[in-house]
Amino acid sequence: MTDTDRKIQEAAIKLTPILDFSSGQVLNPHGLLEQLKHGPPKGPVGTITRISRFSTEDGPGIRTTVFVKGCPLKCEWCSNPETWKLAPEIAHKDRSCTMCSDTDHYRCVTACPENAPTSSQKAVWITEWEKEDGEGTDGGPRIDRDVCTSCGLCVEACPFGAIFWYGWESTVEQLMEMVRKDKPYFDSSNGGITISGGDPLMQASFVAEVFRMAQAEGIHTCLDTSGSGSVRQVEAVLPHTDLFHYDLKNMDKEDHIRWTKGSNTNILRNLKIVAEAGKHIIIRIPMIPGIIDTDENLTEIAKTAKDANERVEAAGGPEVELELLPYHRGGVGKFYELDKDYTLEPLRTQSEKELRRMIGLVQDIYPHAKVEGRDY
Repeated sequence: MTDTDRKIQEAAIKLTPILDFSSGQVLNPHGLLEQLKHGPPKGPVGTITRISRFSTEDGPGIRTTVFVKGCPLKCEWCSNPETWKLAPEIAHKDRSCTMCSDTDHYRCVTACPENAPTSSQKAVWITEWEKEDGEGTDGGPRIDRDVCTSCGLCVEACPFGAIFWYGWESTVEQLMEMVRKDKPYFDSSNGGITISGGDPLMQASFVAEVFRMAQAEGIHTCLDTSGSGSVRQVEAVLPHTDLFHYDLKNMDKEDHIRWTKGSNTNILRNLKIVAEAGKHIIIRIPMIPGIIDTDENLTEIAKTAKDANERVEAAGGPEVELELLPYHRGGVGKFYELDKDYTLEPLRTQSEKELRRMIGLVQDIYPHAKVEGRDY
């Protein structure tokens, strides 16, 4: 590396997220290395939290699934709360924290330049491990979100990855460079690219351009969305999306606001727009116990799926599918990494007997329904 390149890289680290596409590592928090070398990027830039290659759960065949940031909803059961905000944000993993046992100070705390306004406590601090019968119960980095400015100095200071970034910026071409590597697998399995989130509609111009390029290269496209964007955002991605994974949650508007912090008005309107375009739609239902899996709510969802199917058929499109997704706790740890409370702790997943009864109720109204991963 030349002295000039080294100076450019040092400056970029202080300014911006760049992904090393060979390793999948985030090299720095906010992506100006390319801009410093070549000028501003051409075309839209997206903010990504994760790229999952060789996925078999996010659409047909083998897929590359890209998780982007930004969501207008704040579902209390969310699997990816790190995608709520559009901007990159700092998180922490207690299990990776060594309490800086090889030093007489905490590196992250020392690096933090911010102080809380009501105390001498900094924006990042360490909670000490408590011992109960020789077992550690809780301890590690904590971040005061009201004080933190996301400067990233604590991330740079931690050599163990206990404090890290969720999110990096990517141009369309940078992302497509990675996606193209998997095209032989897509071709052999009828797979493709899926963009999930968050809600990809929040980055509609970026997603639309990625999908446009993918389709031009013969790559199948799938959008995993809550449908809660604007008409303009839906229309931007519509021509370039082969398959919609379309989430439905609470059909009652007030219940929807209570549990997701957002209305379902746009969601139901946009479903009609997608259906009337004759698109391939799989309606997916996160089966949150006592909240979404009630008989009344499932009945209304089945009726909505039936209506959507009629609209798709009228436009000459394929049959709408309906899929029930059993409850899981996959996102719980991320809530705590971001200093958020997970309020649904007592919930458990449905039994097979319960799932069979629920899918029977749905199929009585709309037969083209199934439970994820089951034959019934």
